[in-house]
Amino acid sequence: MKRPEVPAGDFIAEGASKGQFMIAIDSKGKLAWQDNTAEDGDMKPHVVSILTEDTPNSYKDFLRQKGISYLICGKDSVDLALACEKIKDVLHVEKMMLGGGAVLNWSFLQAGLVDEVSQVIAPAADGSTTTQTLFMVKPGITKDQPILFKPLSVEIMEDDAVWIRWQVGEKVDFDFDNDPTYKEVMGMIESHK
Repeated sequence: MKRPEVPAGDFIAEGASKGQFMIAIDSKGKLAWQDNTAEDGDMKPHVVSILTEDTPNSYKDFLRQKGISYLICGKDSVDLALACEKIKDVLHVEKMMLGGGAVLNWSFLQAGLVDEVSQVIAPAADGSTTTQTLFMVKPGITKDQPILFKPLSVEIMEDDAVWIRWQVGEKVDFDFDNDPTYKEVMGMIESHK
């Protein structure tokens, strides 16, 4: 079977709107988009995939056929700083909301690419050890270096949820492995898995 020939570099699909984008990091080429826009309430942002040079040409060809733009950001793994630079320079995006999973959120924080965290805390609790967390280290991808936050604002919302906006501060050196309180909490968590 002949592999598709795909021009090197970024691809911006014809008709890609400037301003509203759904950006997905997909270096392995696993997302099987059905359309070049995503449903987001009343908006239909144009889908843009963040790929690497090593992303298979067959996937790049698939995106081109669907009219889905992509940016090449790294050789074999995504360079988040380069991705942000290209999102700004190529797509003309000045501000971006990061709504990824915990590993993606933590990766952007560790790379120093987040200036503010907006967190809404629901007036409920879930003690499950499988509940998704806001930030999470993934060995080999991110480091576990704590980052300080400073509150910018706190608001109690109509539904009793609390909305906290945090300014992202600096990384700090803290030895969790030798902190007795941290060890105790982690032991309790592990015993309930």
